[in-house]
Amino acid sequence: MAIDLIAKDERSGQDRWSVVAVVDVVASTLVVTKVEVSATLGLEVDRLQESFRWRTPLDVVSQLVPSLMAAGIDPYEVSLPVGDYPESARLGYSARRHLTDEFLEEVARRYLALGRGYASTLARDYGVSPRTVVNWIEKCRARGILTRVPSGSIGGQIVPREDRPDSAAT
Repeated sequence: MAIDLIAKDERSGQDRWSVVAVVDVVASTLVVTKVEVSATLGLEVDRLQESFRWRTPLDVVSQLVPSLMAAGIDPYEVSLPVGDYPESARLGYSARRHLTDEFLEEVARRYLALGRGYASTLARDYGVSPRTVVNWIEKCRARGILTRVPSGSIGGQIVPREDRPDSAAT
């Protein structure tokens, strides 16, 4: 099965980037046999290194497609989500889980309240992996929602919305 994940620019409608992956059955196991990643303006290799999940095509084939078929939905008629994997591979995935600033701020507040051991608690509460929760906290810091701390440390403070880097744009 070929999986095409294409992100379009909201203004122009042009493709920004795409991932085309082939998932085959080899020795009774689903495996990714080919991946092609492209971007019209060039690949942002640092961002790709940080955020691309090589397992996403397997999540689509092993989780999302069977769920769609079980619900009577033709998977070829569905626009696949282009982010938030592995969560978005589940049918019924909540739009709330899309990484809005509001959602990330909620996660950051809970993270600060919990302290050490936060990842396993939040993972259980949100039905995701602990690594996903750690990624959310990293995104909170990258978006300026949560202040940075020295490597290996936990904590920080919620940055007021009006003091965040992109607050002038909203």
